[in-house]
Amino acid sequence: MAKELSKDYASYFINSDISNEITPILSTTDNIQTRIHEIENVFLPTIRHDSEITQQNITQLLEFKPKFENICEQIDNLENMVDRIKSDLCMIQKQVDVADEELDIPEKKIDIILKSLNIFAKSRDLNETNWNSDGIYEAPKIFKANDFFKKQD
Repeated sequence: MAKELSKDYASYFINSDISNEITPILSTTDNIQTRIHEIENVFLPTIRHDSEITQQNITQLLEFKPKFENICEQIDNLENMVDRIKSDLCMIQKQVDVADEELDIPEKKIDIILKSLNIFAKSRDLNETNWNSDGIYEAPKIFKANDFFKKQD
């Protein structure tokens, strides 16, 4: 029976045209092999190179991080200083307004006329003054840049 099967099997290969069935498979295999070589020869070196560049950039970014944090801190300090300057300017402007009232210095020429006629003159608020209880003027404490920025070596 084995002889008969081997004869049938051999006759099957002889009678059938295997080359028609194998040719498309070989063509596809060759095409895949060509693509694998392209990937290996072109894309992998490019990917390795890009990976090296990315690693270098990450290293440089990590080295720059302390400088960047310092710059952010300086910006925050500058914003705080600007807020403090605004506050100090408002305080000084208020003191100037009080001094104008105390010295009876009009703001505009029209105020001179109105005050001389004493019609529609601004009433003076005598509760506000720039003098302390001993009658001494104390200048307001204003900002110092050293409070906001460290001295750099």
